[in-house]
Amino acid sequence: MVLAAVGVDHDRLVKAAEEHMVKAPPSWKVAKRPVDSSLAQYTGGLVTIPKDLSNASLGPTPLPNLVHLTLGLEAVSHQDPVNILALIDCQFPYQL
Repeated sequence: MVLAAVGVDHDRLVKAAEEHMVKAPPSWKVAKRPVDSSLAQYTGGLVTIPKDLSNASLGPTPLPNLVHLTLGLEAVSHQDPVNILALIDCQFPYQL
């Protein structure tokens, strides 16, 4: 989980994060309906939006082809004791 802000007082941001992310109970503990405990299943999906950026450059060299990718995977809670280990583990690529 990442909390980022620009143009905000640091102490005020920390206070808000502690209030809403650390001290507040998880939503599944205060939910009035049962929580779906099934695992999420990736069913596939692709969204492409072709853009011609050949004339968007400020200089003589055209912009390179760029890819923006978002990938979400199951992970441990930010309050889980092994959270830091999981964060460190995901920073290193695995050798197959």
